Amino acid sequence: MVDPVGDAPGSLLVGTTDSNVDSLDVKSVAFGTPSASALRILLTLKNLQALPPVGVTTGTSYFVKWTQGGTIYAVRASSNAPGVQTYDAGEFVAGKYTSRGQVSGVFTAGPNGTIAFTVPRSLVGSPGNGTTLSKPAAETHGTLSVAGSGLTYTATTDLAPNAGGGASYVVGQTCARMAGAVVPPRDVPGSSSTTSSSSTSSSSPASPSTSSFSVARSPGTASRALPNTGVDLRIPVLGALLLLLAGVVRRRPGRP
Repeated sequence: MVDPVGDAPGSLLVGTTDSNVDSLDVKSVAFGTPSASALRILLTLKNLQALPPVGVTTGTSYFVKWTQGGTIYAVRASSNAPGVQTYDAGEFVAGKYTSRGQVSGVFTAGPNGTIAFTVPRSLVGSPGNGTTLSKPAAETHGTLSVAGSGLTYTATTDLAPNAGGGASYVVGQTCARMAGAVVPPRDVPGSSSTTSSSSTSSSSPASPSTSSFSVARSPGTASRALPNTGVDLRIPVLGALLLLLAGVVRRRPGRP
């Protein structure tokens, strides 16, 4: 199942100049079982971009979640710029997202761009083969955060689907949904991939995370690590520019 495009409208805070924020517009979600110790999740967007949309934002967050045994588990990708993405997994408790640890991921920008996660099962309830993951869902947000730490806007830019959840996925189930997709490294050697697709849905807002993280490389960009400090990168850059301009003004001759 897929989510219709064109349902991610811009707002005063996120995508101010956009009638539809294509980089946050969810198209589909797919689940897979690449090994006995991991799950694979593939999120597809209408036109994925590493930079946040125009607005009061420094980044974007992408969630995929599902329910198992009464617990809502999730993976999250956060992006601030080309080559500056982080990936983690955790759960929602009383509507608040709590990270349980880093996962590996691949961020492939562009039309029909994808975010691919490889998730240790131990971080998401240790589901065995045959376990049902119900109500799979996705949502996207603008943020004032760096590397997943900071403020995530409560309002979602896209909920996919708009109500309810997608079809359940059974761990170990086989489908061809992710054939040919770019997938994260670090698969267990010798494992085979079995995949299945599902549509997506809405959820609760995320909270800042203090987990460690990995940084993926977008096509044509350099990869670099970023401390998980929650500091807005735009603030020190703006401060440096203001100090430079002040120095130039002070050195101009003939000023009263």
